[in-house]
Amino acid sequence: MGVPLKIVKPQAKIILADPNTDAGAMERLFLLEAYTPAYVGIYNATQNLVAMRLMRQTIENRLKAPGRYMARGATTETDIIELGNQFAGFGTYPNLDPGMTLRLQDILKIANNPTHPMQAAFAQFVNDAITAATEPTTPAVAKYPNVTAWRTKNSGSPGPDFQMLITLSGNTFYATIPVQRMPHKNAKHSNKKNH
Repeated sequence: MGVPLKIVKPQAKIILADPNTDAGAMERLFLLEAYTPAYVGIYNATQNLVAMRLMRQTIENRLKAPGRYMARGATTETDIIELGNQFAGFGTYPNLDPGMTLRLQDILKIANNPTHPMQAAFAQFVNDAITAATEPTTPAVAKYPNVTAWRTKNSGSPGPDFQMLITLSGNTFYATIPVQRMPHKNAKHSNKKNH
């Protein structure tokens, strides 16, 4: 008698949301901005999901005051991603440069290839991007609910009005420091003390 053949159930293909939706734009941004599992020895799936959630929270927070972040007139998450070249390579979204398009295709190809040795890690990576782009954003999900920017690790602060929060998945995240209100030029000041 021979050894019975092991029956492998076919896996459902992992696909991203339509690129013309907010979820689709965020999924692509997260996949292209975060470390992939190819960063062997550096990649950490748990930290990576936190980083993607911080990216989502950044977008949501910028949407609350788009003019402050060079995205005046933005009303959707996609607007924040594409207006004012907020994120490198996304200024003409949904059109991405050929290098970015190729990287995205490679990520999805590995995630959907059951014979690839890193398939499981890449499938989780893509599914985490989908999760971060589609789950509700709440302070309970966001590790730093006041995050408003991120930059590639070691590339420096986005400006003097930003305070560093944490570095994860190759990116350093920042919060905007509240700008002090200047007194109105016609305001009357008095040095008299009330007794």
